[in-house]
Amino acid sequence: MRIPKNAKGLKIVNGYAKSKYTYQINNRVKNVYMAFFHEKRNDPPYCKDWLKYELAYHTVRPRVELLDTSKPQEILFNSWEYYDSQDFTTKSKYIYVAIGIGDVYPGEKYDDTCISEISVIK
Repeated sequence: MRIPKNAKGLKIVNGYAKSKYTYQINNRVKNVYMAFFHEKRNDPPYCKDWLKYELAYHTVRPRVELLDTSKPQEILFNSWEYYDSQDFTTKSKYIYVAIGIGDVYPGEKYDDTCISEISVIK
């Protein structure tokens, strides 16, 4: 996901939040880890797309915990000391974030895991 370098965080609506019923019968995300990438400074023009980015910061431990609720939740980046110290020096106005699921709250009926929405807090 591409986000502005100066983003304050992400807002996440956990689970399949169409209704209370669909929320409960599907898995919901319990915790995630996140990785932030920025464009390399001196890319050769022939670089493949996936080679253009380098890891700038990642959360390994602790993972980011999400509550078991369908109400929007905020993940604020300035709560991470190391992330806050990064300047993400790059020619681009954007950085890229990857979100991985660490654990889930089990659904009552289905074993699929849902996130209804992810948006940027500017």
